[in-house]
Amino acid sequence: MIAELGEEGFYKMQKETLAAGTSCHSLIEQCLKGTPMNDISPGENSVKLWQSVTSVLDEVNDMIATEHKVTHSYLGYSGYLDCIASYKGQTCLIDWKTSKKPKYKLQDCYDDPVQIAAYVGAYNSSSGVKNQIVNGVVVKIYHNGKPASAFQINDFMMQFYWRKWLERLALYHDIVSNNTNT
Repeated sequence: MIAELGEEGFYKMQKETLAAGTSCHSLIEQCLKGTPMNDISPGENSVKLWQSVTSVLDEVNDMIATEHKVTHSYLGYSGYLDCIASYKGQTCLIDWKTSKKPKYKLQDCYDDPVQIAAYVGAYNSSSGVKNQIVNGVVVKIYHNGKPASAFQINDFMMQFYWRKWLERLALYHDIVSNNTNT
């Protein structure tokens, strides 16, 4: 992309894409907190993203948390999960991701399922969590306005991605440990 747009053009595009995604997250949060969809006014940079995600939002209800910081009580990593709510009748951790290219299957979502598993692990390790989360959803929201794609992660797949996360976390700790010993 840098070759095509030049360095300055590439960084401008990145900044605009990030701003549109941040705006879309804010619109989703408003909706999940009870603002009727008809009362939500997306900015010019997020109209198409909002148009894309509304079909998925029809399937989301009973929100438990949104934009919530989680820290794994034993493993020590932390992050901000996007949403915990019911999706098609199942309580799930939902991650909203914008995309310029269509995604047709979960495998097209690269590391997104691993990120969801990490957040599920951190959330479930928190004290006071009564109902463990075992399902997830990656929602790809498209910049061209095409209806968003929602890829569900069941409990079996979640265990697979959790193991992948633990492998990556161990590798990270090995690298950090080797760098501090040098």
